[in-house]
Amino acid sequence: MTHVAAAPQVRALDVKNPAEPSSGVLVRLEHQVQQALKGLIDAKLVTVRRERLWLEVEINTDILFPSGSDAFSPAALPVLRKLADVLKPFPNPIRVEGHTDDRPIHTAAFPSNWELSAARAASVVHEFTRDGVDPLRLEIVGFGEYHPIESNKTAAGRNANRRVSILILEQSLPGDALTAQTRDVMLDSAVRNEPKVAETREGH
Repeated sequence: MTHVAAAPQVRALDVKNPAEPSSGVLVRLEHQVQQALKGLIDAKLVTVRRERLWLEVEINTDILFPSGSDAFSPAALPVLRKLADVLKPFPNPIRVEGHTDDRPIHTAAFPSNWELSAARAASVVHEFTRDGVDPLRLEIVGFGEYHPIESNKTAAGRNANRRVSILILEQSLPGDALTAQTRDVMLDSAVRNEPKVAETREGH
């Protein structure tokens, strides 16, 4: 499934007493990702965060794409292949999100930052499938400039906002499947701003 995400709107979601899924698989994944990408984490080019319902691997686009492009930089493929090697033995759904800064783009290939962010997420997904990750596990989302993590008023902030986030999701909630629609509500709502279960934040 491919999305080009509109500007975010907060949707109502009752999260007062959410089911508490087992985090064992996410803990194992977190440790393996940290080992595989340790050099990039130490260099503040990759950030790994474990939330209550997913593990997030955030990669700065400096090592993935040239400016205004969805074609990989030379340094990108070794990073993505290491990550794919970690991810492919696990069954968890994976959501790949593209993000940009707020500087406008208007080219034949990318009329706006939404198209650019979605194309970059798609490039990552295609590489994962080439490296053996089951395509049925993968989802693409393009957020454009609408989910910044830093201010776009500085060069450092814009650089932090240009990123690809790879979310490895809990496979299910106890007693019921966690459908794609339910995941979307959770990921796009206030749940993403809840306190973290554990965090390894080396980026930015």
